[in-house]
Order: sequence, then C-alpha cells, then structure tokens
Amino acid sequence: ISTDFLERLLFRQFGASFDELEGAAARKRLASWWRTVEARHGPASSVRALLDEAATPLAETLGFHVTRIERADDLFVVSLTREQCAVPLLVVPWHSPLEAAWRPALRRGLLHQSGWCLVYGGWRLRVLDVAHGHARRYLEFDLPLVLGDDTAVSVLSALVTPEALECPTTPADSLLARIVSASDQQGVRVCSALRS
Repeated sequence: ISTDFLERLLFRQFGASFDELEGAAARKRLASWWRTVEARHGPASSVRALLDEAATPLAETLGFHVTRIERADDLFVVSLTREQCAVPLLVVPWHSPLEAAWRPALRRGLLHQSGWCLVYGGWRLRVLDVAHGHARRYLEFDLPLVLGDDTAVSVLSALVTPEALECPTTPADSLLARIVSASDQQGVRVCSALRS
C-alpha cells in the first residue's frame, strides 16, 4: 500500500468500512497497551514474555481471540480467530529480523488457510500477504512511530483487525486485499500519467 494511497485515498474510498467510534476506542486501547509494553519490555525480554505480555494483549486489543499457542524453534505461533477469520501470529525475539520469519509465516498462513499472517517482534508488527507469497509483499508498522501519530494509529486499527483480514470466500475478498488492489491500481494510474 503506497504512502500516497494511505494519506489521500484510504479513508475516502474505504471509510464506510471502518467504524469511527470503534476506531477511537481502539486507538485508546492501543496507546494504553504500548505504554505497558514500553515500560516492561525491551531487547532483553524473552520471547515467552513478549508472547504473554505484549503479543497476546495486542491481538486482543485489535479484536482477535487467541485460540492456540505453540512453540516452534525460537518463535511462538499463535492462532487468532474471530468468526470467519483465522490468522496466524508469529512472535519472534525483540530485535530479530522479521524477514527471517518469512518461510514459517507463509507455512503457517497456508496451514490456517489464511491470506495473511502477522509477525510481531517487540516494536514492529508486520502483516504478510500469504496469498501472494511469491511477491514478498507486506505491510509493516513501526509501533513507537505509529502510536505517536493519530492517522497512523487509525490505519493500524483499521487494517489489522478480524474484519479487515477475514475472507468470506477467498483471500482476495478480504477488505485488506481490496485495499491493496486499489492502491496498486492507483500506482498504475500515477505511472501512466507520468509517462504521458
């Protein structure tokens, strides 16, 4: 999703899909969650501590239910659900490169039959496009920066929710997939206009 699309067109084209009151409440919950994480955790935090005290509360703050947790090598895999939505969340060490979780994330996304996989690493949250894994597309949130900007928090609280990630029939039907497609189409229009 391009910055231009996020800043100018996201809420204009898809605003009806987002509940403003719920978004305001989510922003407050996210700010409260981050204050707790920032006060208690850092590079020395164990992955288990990040799972229990940061990743699980973040998922619940965003509207997911944690239904299963399993250990896999140096990370944890959390099954997040809500109604039709089943999304895996991988929790990695604080300063671990999120790119290192690419293959496990794709594998878990496919096992969950989800078009998306979340990867959390202390101060970053990444949404991987599992449906188009070959393209290595993702949306990443630098949480300290995001939570310091109201517009960025609105984007996070709108795009990383069960409602945005659920796929009633296919991954391409999810709200986030439709937003990515609209951003791609806007990029093509901009490139065409620049060539003219």
